[in-house]
Amino acid sequence: MKASVIKAFIPILYLLLGIYIGGNFFSKRGTLFLPQNKIQQLQDFIINEYVDSISFDSVIELTTEKVLQSLDPHSTYIPLKEVNSISENMQGSFEGIGVEFEIQKDTIVVVAPIIGGPSEKIGIKSGDRIVVVEEDTIANKTINNNKVISLLRGKKGTKVNVFVKRRGVSKWIPFSITRDNIPLYSIDVAYHITPSIFYVKINRFSGTTFSEFKNKIADLNNMYVKSVILDLRGNPGGYLHSCVQVIDEFLKEGLPIVYTKGKNRDKKEYFSTKKGRFQESKIIVLIDEGSASASEIIAGAIQDNDRGKIIGRRSFGKGLVQEQWSFDDGSALRLTTAKYYTPTGRSIQRPYKDSETYYDEYIDRFQTGEIYFEDSINIVDTMKFKTPKGKIVYGGGGIIPDVYVPYDTTIFSSQFYRLINTSLISDFSFSYADKNREEITNKAIPSNFFLDFLNFLSERGENLVFLNEKEKLYLKAYIEASVSRNINGRESFYPIIHKKDPYIIEALKQINKN
Repeated sequence: MKASVIKAFIPILYLLLGIYIGGNFFSKRGTLFLPQNKIQQLQDFIINEYVDSISFDSVIELTTEKVLQSLDPHSTYIPLKEVNSISENMQGSFEGIGVEFEIQKDTIVVVAPIIGGPSEKIGIKSGDRIVVVEEDTIANKTINNNKVISLLRGKKGTKVNVFVKRRGVSKWIPFSITRDNIPLYSIDVAYHITPSIFYVKINRFSGTTFSEFKNKIADLNNMYVKSVILDLRGNPGGYLHSCVQVIDEFLKEGLPIVYTKGKNRDKKEYFSTKKGRFQESKIIVLIDEGSASASEIIAGAIQDNDRGKIIGRRSFGKGLVQEQWSFDDGSALRLTTAKYYTPTGRSIQRPYKDSETYYDEYIDRFQTGEIYFEDSINIVDTMKFKTPKGKIVYGGGGIIPDVYVPYDTTIFSSQFYRLINTSLISDFSFSYADKNREEITNKAIPSNFFLDFLNFLSERGENLVFLNEKEKLYLKAYIEASVSRNINGRESFYPIIHKKDPYIIEALKQINKN
């Protein structure tokens, strides 16, 4: 359809779509602006009488997103092609062969087979290179992540035939892999930093998060856990019921967790329901600018119930509740229907005028190019709230931490990030791991690996003269952790990098205070 035609009809279609949404979702509550038959009459009139042929459905889809953006930043339209991937992510599984992979020099390299998945069961190993898929040689051809996913994912029960090149084996190895349900884990790692300090990192709250969490708790048996560090940095949220189940493990029975309320939604309160596994343990919650929604509910409940300390930087400030409806064509609409409030009555949602300004403010709290923006905590005196023990907490959007962790610009300089964001570190880490896999599996990585890295850089015309000593120490830990990840799996990355992580260092300091 001609752009000029679309442009001419957009004002009318905004009105039509707004009325359509109102009629379909709010007519039950008596909010109906125009009779629905008038909408149908106008639609028929345009389709039957307009001078050019137009696709009315395509125009409606085009304008749907614009209408929703005018409501708030989180009401959104989900096209049919995106519905399945979003559902997979939140349900916690997809169908495929079950490998974590990277593309190295136009070749699919298995970082690790997913435990319990079909690839692991038939003997695919870390470091294997997938060079042929269904008789199509794909090694050394231009390939990207989307292409790999399209080749290897598929319906449960279907087969895909591949050839694998394995280091130390002269011939390619054939595998016939039967696709199956593959778990998408929402807990990145859970381990003991010390015998009495348990660390858990949750990357989102999906349908499987609490069952994963229970499994990690079960691994503790009857071990005494003095303190728990719950890492919610970069966690964008997810299902409300999942985060409520998780925080139930930290609170005594009957304490408020969160409540929701909207113009057309009655107030709904959520309380802790049982004796939690960690209700006697000291709690530290880590948050940052990327912690949103369900993550903020947990941080707010811990803070407002005087249950523990929040460490980090002010969270995102996403406190709008969306409900999802499906259209006849399978696409979906997520419409904001209520807001989240912490136990003291603070609204989690930060103010918004329009989507562009809303996200600009968020971006300004991150490192951008040569400039480091300070995390402005914008404390508003009129937004004071009191916890049961009399501690002052502040509203105004997001959760303000009890202990602030600023960016350390003496470490995280723009030059440092330039190096991190190139492929140099990942290329070296994979190459070093590939050559030394058998010698250092489940063992400490030799300390001379950093000399190998310096030689690797020199061969590529790079050096580290622009880094200060603190940055070099952090870089060394980062490379060591990356090498370990390539050999021992994703979970082995964290214990190494945490030794240099300012958040973890501050958390341990707070735990040891008393």
